[in-house]
Amino acid sequence: MAPGGVLLLIVTVVTFLGTKLSVQAALTADCNFDTSLCGWTQDDTDDFDWTQQSGRTSTSNTGPSDDVTGNGQYMYTEISGIRDGKKARLSSPLLTTSSTSCYTLSFYYHMYGNHIGTLNVYVIQDGADLSTAAPAWSLSDEQGDVWHEVEVVISMTQPYRVIFEGIKSGGTTFRGDMAIDEIKFLPRSCFGDTDECLSSPCLNGGTCLDLTNRYACTCVPGFIGQRCEEERTGCDFDTNLCDFEQNQDDDFDWTHQAGGTTSAGTGPSADHTSGNGQYIFIETSSPRQVGQVARITTHAIYVTSPICVSFYYHMYGRGIGTLNVVITDPSQPAGQTVWGESGDKGDVWLQGQFAVDTAVGGGEKTVQITFEAVIGRVGFGDIALDDVAYISGPCPTQAPLPTTTPLTTPSRRPATRPPPQTTTTPTPTTTTRKATAAGTDSAKPLDDKTSNKPLIQPQQKTSPSPTASVGQPGLTQHTTAAIVGGSVGGVGAIVLVVIVVWAILYKRGEINSKEKFLHLIGMHGDDTVTYNVKSMTSAEGGFDNPVYGNGLEVKTTEEPSV
Repeated sequence: MAPGGVLLLIVTVVTFLGTKLSVQAALTADCNFDTSLCGWTQDDTDDFDWTQQSGRTSTSNTGPSDDVTGNGQYMYTEISGIRDGKKARLSSPLLTTSSTSCYTLSFYYHMYGNHIGTLNVYVIQDGADLSTAAPAWSLSDEQGDVWHEVEVVISMTQPYRVIFEGIKSGGTTFRGDMAIDEIKFLPRSCFGDTDECLSSPCLNGGTCLDLTNRYACTCVPGFIGQRCEEERTGCDFDTNLCDFEQNQDDDFDWTHQAGGTTSAGTGPSADHTSGNGQYIFIETSSPRQVGQVARITTHAIYVTSPICVSFYYHMYGRGIGTLNVVITDPSQPAGQTVWGESGDKGDVWLQGQFAVDTAVGGGEKTVQITFEAVIGRVGFGDIALDDVAYISGPCPTQAPLPTTTPLTTPSRRPATRPPPQTTTTPTPTTTTRKATAAGTDSAKPLDDKTSNKPLIQPQQKTSPSPTASVGQPGLTQHTTAAIVGGSVGGVGAIVLVVIVVWAILYKRGEINSKEKFLHLIGMHGDDTVTYNVKSMTSAEGGFDNPVYGNGLEVKTTEEPSV
């Protein structure tokens, strides 16, 4: 073969191998970190390393609770004990490309905590100085307790590396763990990408995001699924916890329960939905202690328009503590309490509600909702929760919220106290106050319409009424006032009679001193005084006075007597 032909063959083989190697090299950089680092390495020129982790990070209120799939591992930056401005870098193996092999970098990131720093992604040519390179992607600050997916288009014609860089900020603070997972290199056309959202694949008002050779739907509240095809308007807790998760930074967990709780005199006897389902509650019996807290939190909720969150709560028992609702979002990572109630509300399910608005100025925001229960008294403070619902639009201030299926089965709680006593006056009038938006009094049921659901041994609170005394044995306020008024009037009448008698006897000359008058009417208070009746003259009430009868000499040590 001629020298020119050999040279052409060598160039052809090298070009072919280069194309194949670029594809293989890019694919070998895919990694979910479940079993290994897949060729990714810790940078020797940084300040600290990334950490491979499964489950929750070691610091509360920061970092993910699990990897993207829920049962694997991920990489994160543990910043406890790390000084401000320090960097951790994770580098890919050397990757090659060509004019016929183009890729998009896809990965998930998690940036949750009120001291989050900066996450950078560099795509640099092999051997280039990182200090002079600009990141291909960068993000700072708290982004919510949720995994986010992002894509970065790679446009390199020379061998390159991808570097993830986490920078610690916030001084000496430690709630700034950042994580990455599910790194993929997606082949794409080098001549442009097709818009997969043109076919409007997202259902039920979902928003489509065009990605490389695929799309992603952001669903409105109440719908989930790849295309927002599955409706989810809340949770009745009948089969599971739905999208709620027990917190790890509290003292104990909420309990999934059917029927009554194990403690007498507290907690519901059945769920709210049907009377035959389940609910969640806090068990306050020993070894629980006063002031301990249990929290349960939703997964991330994408709010694109205002919604109203409705729920039913049960707070019955003489040791009831407090139930709070806290909302967290990127603008308020520490959380904001939007609803709260404390104390015994009676043995009845009550309805609460609060509003969740969009981001300031409009637009989407990610929120999480936490129900927080605080123990008031050990053994007598079971607080229960059921039928959480997400309703589009603002919370109504007058009309009652839509309710779930009313109870049609009777209460299963055994009677532990006598039934309420009522008077024989006309039908008592009960008043139902409607709760308004967050922050208002919602200790009464929102539903003022008749329900098929019977109350579960309601402990009614009686208001003073001129017609009836409901649910409280004993005297009414008006009856008590009448007794007190009569007593005061009687005492006044007696005093008036005494004064009149004094005046009459004094005018007639039958008495001329207080002691004799008191002796006369048997009210003298000094039992040690001795009267010598015989020594008294007729004018003084002596023995010849008809009032005293005979003239016997009498000495009294307790009460004067003849």
